[in-house]
Amino acid sequence: MVNSWQLPENMVFMELRRLFTEIYYYRTANNQEVDFMVIAPTREKLLFQVCESIKNEPIAVHPGVKTVALK
Repeated sequence: MVNSWQLPENMVFMELRRLFTEIYYYRTANNQEVDFMVIAPTREKLLFQVCESIKNEPIAVHPGVKTVALK
């Protein structure tokens, strides 16, 4: 049985794998998990958190990290 979060996370991973040679798992200083991190050609760190919904979830944004909502 596949959990509902696995398919979107796998889809994001496959697209990142197509675009970047290295994909990292990231954990913040306060032990929060970020699903994926890649390093852009500009050396900027790009963080990706995959979730079904963020309607009722508080979002803690690290200074310098951009938050983007996709439809």
